[in-house]
Amino acid sequence: MIGSIAPVSTDAPCMNSLCEEIIRLQTTEFGATIDRPKVVDSLLDLRSSAAGNRELQQSIDDLLRSVPGRNLVESAWFAAALRGLRTAATLSDAVSG
Repeated sequence: MIGSIAPVSTDAPCMNSLCEEIIRLQTTEFGATIDRPKVVDSLLDLRSSAAGNRELQQSIDDLLRSVPGRNLVESAWFAAALRGLRTAATLSDAVSG
């Protein structure tokens, strides 16, 4: 899919900086592939935003270990990763709120 990598659902409210950063990435225009270093940098930024939340940081660490490819990552992989992180961040926000 060319364009934004994932449809943004408004079903679950997103009330923290991590969710905001995920939404920003979900609405960023990418082609069919993304430079692998861009994906890694984005995940590291998300990890910083998740400071203090060990479960979310662990999820991001798992994703960092599993980023596919040497130079390029399919946008679909990154979209799925962001959807999973957004769900986890929203649930974490709901539990802590």
